[in-house]
Amino acid sequence: MVWGLLLSGTVLLIAFLVHESLTAYPGVDLKVVRASPWPRLLILIAFLRLTILSTSYAIPQFLHVVRGFRALEVGQTLVWIALPQLFLCFAAGYLLRRSDSRLTASVGFICICFACLMVAHGLTPVWGTDQFLPSSLVQAVGKALRSPG
Repeated sequence: MVWGLLLSGTVLLIAFLVHESLTAYPGVDLKVVRASPWPRLLILIAFLRLTILSTSYAIPQFLHVVRGFRALEVGQTLVWIALPQLFLCFAAGYLLRRSDSRLTASVGFICICFACLMVAHGLTPVWGTDQFLPSSLVQAVGKALRSPG
């Protein structure tokens, strides 16, 4: 089923691109997508999303596979990534009104990189919920600052 859906999605995407390139008045002008800032922006967005996914995916997988945590126990660790964002998003909105959005997003990305390094250079098989707390808080700050920008 997964292969069938993947194949049909690929065929439909190719058909859409062919249709848009042959139509006199396309709904999406493909020349705009290939223009100067778009390819770099799409690569940057993909890189940022991959970074966010890796930090949100690696911790639960580690706790499940290495430590044998159940889903509820993993959730106690991940709540410290999600909960502070509720309050930090207001601060990020304020910063976006007062400064350049690129600066705010850059500081957020640096926080996420620092959180990844905290885990990468100190991770041992005995890590549990408490050891992920500092990196989770730094990651929450980074996600809140990066997302609005």
